Amino acid sequence: MKQKVLFLLIIPMSFMMYAVEGFSFETYTDECYDDASFFMTPNCGGGTATITGDLGGSFAFNPIPSDGAAISPITGEVVFGVSGATYSVEYTTAGPSPETSIQIFTVLINDDASFFMTPNCGGATATITGDLGGVFAFNPIVGDGAVIDPITGVISEGSHGTTYTVMYTTWGDCPDSSLENVTVFTSPEIVTPTAIQACTVGGITEYNLDSRTDEILNGSVDVSLTFHESFSDAANGINALTSPYINTVSNQILFVRGEDLVSGCYSIVELELIAVDCLDTDTDGVIDADEDINRNGNLDDDDTDMDSIPNYLDNDDDGDLVDTIDEISIVDGRTMHDFIDTDGDLIENYLDDDDDGDGVLTVDEDYNNNGNPTDDDTNSNSIPDYLDSTVALSINTFNFNSYLLYPNPTKTFVNIEFNTNVSEKINVNIYDVQGKLVLNVNSKIDGHKVQLDVSYLSKGMYFVELKNNHFKTVEKLIVE
Repeated sequence: MKQKVLFLLIIPMSFMMYAVEGFSFETYTDECYDDASFFMTPNCGGGTATITGDLGGSFAFNPIPSDGAAISPITGEVVFGVSGATYSVEYTTAGPSPETSIQIFTVLINDDASFFMTPNCGGATATITGDLGGVFAFNPIVGDGAVIDPITGVISEGSHGTTYTVMYTTWGDCPDSSLENVTVFTSPEIVTPTAIQACTVGGITEYNLDSRTDEILNGSVDVSLTFHESFSDAANGINALTSPYINTVSNQILFVRGEDLVSGCYSIVELELIAVDCLDTDTDGVIDADEDINRNGNLDDDDTDMDSIPNYLDNDDDGDLVDTIDEISIVDGRTMHDFIDTDGDLIENYLDDDDDGDGVLTVDEDYNNNGNPTDDDTNSNSIPDYLDSTVALSINTFNFNSYLLYPNPTKTFVNIEFNTNVSEKINVNIYDVQGKLVLNVNSKIDGHKVQLDVSYLSKGMYFVELKNNHFKTVEKLIVE
């Protein structure tokens, strides 16, 4: 009798039975463990996970980083990763036989957006030190007219001394941006000078251009000045002129270039050259053109001291016994003169018969009676008495220290009221700001008040002069 024998072969992780002749075998396979396989795909800020095994598990860093990176436990996506950093990600399945696997990946490296700006006189230039091919822009956008080239980063039309913020953004696989500040150079602060006047014959003469250098620089340092006949020459720094310069037309405009020796930035101002007809008929140092005090073009009706000799023929225009040429200051050896006004009454000394404003006429300060007030110095302070308001020797007559001028301002009439009765001849003159005589009253005043009609005068400031044979005073009057 044959017997049937069964053999059981136990193998780990599975149960198998085999049938062999004379025997009966059966095979059983039991999958006991989950599949935790996956892979990571890096990107610019981290990475993404793709599960190739059993779904439904969870992700985690292993080890946990300290650089701020984060991972989604569900999807395995890594965010806030550091450019070029390496992370270890662990995936654990959630089945009856959990399995864990680990993948290591490196975050993609961001583009290099580094660059620097170099300022110039009208803006700046950009130099890329990182990845090329990006774009430039202002950040924030400006509103002063400055322009930036998005490809080269060149700034033009920038405002002097203004700071701009420039952003450069790359266009690679992992774009990045960076910011740089740049301040446009400032141009030299030079000023437009006063015109140079020169006496001419036929309108052509020499001009000392260097005489205006200090005025143009106005204290600026490290600035070179050059003079040019055209704006284009000044802008390009070519064809500089030498001093003294002979003008090419009667009245001419030159252009002065002030260049910063450090930055190379420059500014340009104008310099006017004025040719003056310097005819001086009476050779008193004041040219005939300046002797037209009332500016009406007629030299014959200007007679300040009323001696019937017009000023342009009179070498002592104010009749104070001091020659006009001794009361002015000649400029650069020419007959044009500076404005000299010792007493500050806005009347030049050569037209003022009381130069120091002390109430004593210059002619009466000739205390040694030699017909020349310039050599009288009674207090020995080296200042002639006619220019020294502290000297006023006693003259027993009326003075103008106690009077009122009212109303002031006025529109119609002005009153001159004295504190005491006046019974002598007083001359009242009213001048405009240009020194033109607009009203004259020359008569004896009886009483203590005189009224003048000024309603016909234009609005503005005037000077009321009161004088007699010994004293003079000047008061400002406003006509509204």
